[in-house]
Amino acid sequence: MMTTLVERLDTGKVTTLQEMTVIDLLKDGNRVIGAMALDERGAMVLLKADSTILATGGGTKVYDISTNSSSGTGDGNAIGYRAGAELIDMELVQFHPTGAVFPYDARGRLVTEAVRGEGGILKNSLGERFMKRYDPERMELSTRDVVARAIATEILKGRGTEHGGVYLDVTHLPREQIESRLPVMLEQFLKFGVDIREKAMEVAPTAHHIMGGLRITPECRTSIPGLFACGEVSGGVHGANRLGGNALAETQVFGKRAGEYAGKSEKKQTKIDPAQVENTQQNLDVFLKGTENPARVRKELELAMWQGAGIFRNETDIKKTLETVNRLSRATLYAKSPQNLAECAILQNMCLTASLICRCALLRPESRGAHVRVDISQEWDAQHSPFSHTYISQHREGIQKIEVRL
Repeated sequence: MMTTLVERLDTGKVTTLQEMTVIDLLKDGNRVIGAMALDERGAMVLLKADSTILATGGGTKVYDISTNSSSGTGDGNAIGYRAGAELIDMELVQFHPTGAVFPYDARGRLVTEAVRGEGGILKNSLGERFMKRYDPERMELSTRDVVARAIATEILKGRGTEHGGVYLDVTHLPREQIESRLPVMLEQFLKFGVDIREKAMEVAPTAHHIMGGLRITPECRTSIPGLFACGEVSGGVHGANRLGGNALAETQVFGKRAGEYAGKSEKKQTKIDPAQVENTQQNLDVFLKGTENPARVRKELELAMWQGAGIFRNETDIKKTLETVNRLSRATLYAKSPQNLAECAILQNMCLTASLICRCALLRPESRGAHVRVDISQEWDAQHSPFSHTYISQHREGIQKIEVRL
């Protein structure tokens, strides 16, 4: 998919700007008219557009252990929120059950579900095939949320490995099967000195996908004129717990829709507000006079989110985490040079995205899909829940209630 899209970009009438970091959206009144970005030198670039599409991907890099690439920092969620767009279901963060935990350099690397599909077995440090306690029918082939919670429970109860995971074992399978059916996993672990044909992998849940994001229509329009969104930065497509592989299909379907409807949208006479540009530049200049090391602040943020807004949640821990996130968002970040301005801007976006996750987690008084509140007892299942989407913007926040007929 990626190769095909890149080839189409290279051969089409498309202007591609490399090494740009979008830091905010340009607005004329309530309408989005483009974006402000930093180039590789740290200089601001104004990008005016009739329509703007946010396709910035995920944001689980706000967690200490994540499968996302380095760009999965939730910038689109933060940028859209600041522009006035409404987001939904930001509390719904999916933790993939099997991310590598050892060796350390491999931490967070996705261990595909194909491993379990081929017959991989999950074992705790006692050698027990523990999934029989959580889903005796489907065992390792249970849904992501069930397997993730099962692994997390085994670790919390002291039955994890010394590196904080459990074992995913394929050593009982024929070597030929591993080599032919799991070549990527074999190659990935061999790079880190682990031969999965002879030794079990150590895995644990890892932050993977946010089901929430900007509220969109079927045409990918957001709640503010001129702005469209598609992919993981948008919310509501996958419900409360995405099925494996569906995100790839979603990016193709909604990517196409976003492009088509953005291209057909009405063109209007607009102008850039100099005050908005000047205010953004002043905020950037503050970074050059800051005192806080961005790397330290980022690590504290990631650890706080992992510990207090992870797989199992309760009101006390979420509120404590939100307090930490809010404090970190006020840190006077230091950029050594203009080239480091983007790093500081991205970290501020991470803090805002993290706060949206925590605030929405407090808004949903139930366990639903990937959102598990261990401090709440409920009499309903997902099918009979009185709650629908959470919603949050600069203007309002809450949770939609629905009439349930038993």
